[in-house]
Amino acid sequence: MYATRLFEAPPGAHESGFPIVNVQSDPRVPVPGRTATIVPIENGQWQATLSGTRGGQPTGDPDLFVPFAKSVRDPIVGELLERRRPLTDVAVTKGTANRRVYFEKADLPDGFFAVGDSVATFNPLYGQGMTVAARGLLAVRALLRAKGLAHPSIGREAQRALAPQVATAWELATSQDILYPGATGMRPRTGTGLLNAYVGRLMTGATTREALTAAFLQVITMSSPPTHWLGPSVLWHVLRASDRGALKAPPLTAAERAVAGLDADPVGAVPAAEPAADPAGSPGPADPVDPVDPVGRSGRAR
Repeated sequence: MYATRLFEAPPGAHESGFPIVNVQSDPRVPVPGRTATIVPIENGQWQATLSGTRGGQPTGDPDLFVPFAKSVRDPIVGELLERRRPLTDVAVTKGTANRRVYFEKADLPDGFFAVGDSVATFNPLYGQGMTVAARGLLAVRALLRAKGLAHPSIGREAQRALAPQVATAWELATSQDILYPGATGMRPRTGTGLLNAYVGRLMTGATTREALTAAFLQVITMSSPPTHWLGPSVLWHVLRASDRGALKAPPLTAAERAVAGLDADPVGAVPAAEPAADPAGSPGPADPVDPVDPVGRSGRAR
């Protein structure tokens, strides 16, 4: 379930480039997954969204919105919203299931094929729905340009061209969501546990190694296929990954904390960690993204 509400942002927050703030759940911990996010939007507003899996859902009660945000893994979103004026009621969305229809296995009328949400819907947490629909249509466009509408069985071929675009996002979403308590659906295939352990180590390393942060975002945003995580340079960093040097507090700068009305120097805050040096002193292989790529140039995790 998702609950969203608009708030008035602090004066000067937009002008200073205040960042998106996202507290994510951890599917490796056997408790309901709960998240809290602030996204700066137009007209000097913050869009705040809460989410929770079965047993940990937010509600539409406006009095419980900020307390829920403060109860997740880190209270920073709730703390940021405490002094802010709400501009709307709470909007609640309950349709969050991952669903897929295997049209490519069906005997469809000639010339007919399905796209978008009619083929697959995803938990909106991952932001994949429109990307999958667009990539699917690009695959169909390439097929139509190569063979034309008059080609026999063009509908069935178009449906098969769509399937790989859906499959990647489907595996990414369902392999994580099925781990939460109370989740129903097909259980992971044999060997998925090993892959999840590898991805878990990659995510741990992504909190301290910029190269792994970039590799993680490349796949999650569907800019690269999941096989990107198995490339030699990424594998090299994953094998050396640890949470040593991970931040103990949200990495807001003193200026960002000031504009948000938070304490300038909270107890327990630490400076952003520099990339950990390899024990052998070797820088290792080249990072998996070009250094001018904006995805790979986030100086600190947010």
